[in-house]
Amino acid sequence: MDLNIFDRLNKDSNNRGSFVKDFINELSNYLNKDKDNAVYNVASDLNKDNTYYVIKRGTNGWSKFIPAGELPEGIEDGYRLRLKNGKYVVDEELTKQRLESKAETERNVQEYWSKCRDENADYFIKYKDDDGFDVENKETGFVFSLSRTNDLSEKEYQTLQENMTINYKNGTYVVKEEL
Repeated sequence: MDLNIFDRLNKDSNNRGSFVKDFINELSNYLNKDKDNAVYNVASDLNKDNTYYVIKRGTNGWSKFIPAGELPEGIEDGYRLRLKNGKYVVDEELTKQRLESKAETERNVQEYWSKCRDENADYFIKYKDDDGFDVENKETGFVFSLSRTNDLSEKEYQTLQENMTINYKNGTYVVKEEL
């Protein structure tokens, strides 16, 4: 967009009223173009109040709940939308990229948890503090943390101590000697 309005105004001195109107229209179109290119991230599945949580990316970003009736049917967490002619539409390419990335992340999380919850592995408690433990898979050397609030019951936290060897059995960590 050519913003050198003084040169443009001098070139078109016979038709200044039309020039100003044309400039305002051009500026308006330019500013609205940014809105059409904004990406809207669907950050939740359909909520019980029939809304989706949507995040607009960019400098004028926002996040809010939008009624399902204002959005394309069949969307879910991870979809990417754009605003076209006042309506939200699915950006197929960005959605495909995001859903592939989300699936890869989920595979990585499952792989991570398989390293932490292998019922055939021995784990060594390297460190204990108020938040939990640092634990090492004795076979692979993979080190991970067990959170006192998220991964352990209070009984597990109180029972397990540094330098113990533990196993993961039936959804819980137990001292190996108890097996």
